[in-house]
Amino acid sequence: MRDDLALDGSDVTENPKDGCYIWGLWLEGAGWSFETHALADSEPRKLYTELPIMHLDPMANREYTSSGIYRCPVYKTLLRAGMLSTTGHSTNFVCWCELPSTTETILRPNLVSETNQAVDLADSEKWILAGVALFCQLRF
Repeated sequence: MRDDLALDGSDVTENPKDGCYIWGLWLEGAGWSFETHALADSEPRKLYTELPIMHLDPMANREYTSSGIYRCPVYKTLLRAGMLSTTGHSTNFVCWCELPSTTETILRPNLVSETNQAVDLADSEKWILAGVALFCQLRF
């Protein structure tokens, strides 16, 4: 997350050297703390929180993050379901996004589909149990 840019990225004047800026994702089940730049509890009566502009900078063969993150699923719509494609993923699923988290980190076994390798990935049990997810669009 970029704290030197406006929430909606309206003051972005040039492309990043690597990667891209994205804006417009909605968070359900949690809020965002601008003080800690990490997931936080939702505000009362607030169902969705708009995430600030993010700088995505993909890296080939990056080491797995070992703590301080929540592996958040990103979906196209609020439905969280879709047709199962030939890749084994839902057609509504977009990708995983590692969001900073200040809650306790657990390691959970996972199968990395790109390599069919079983690995232990860092995650936050609090946000898993809360069902936190990101969405590209809302119903309204």
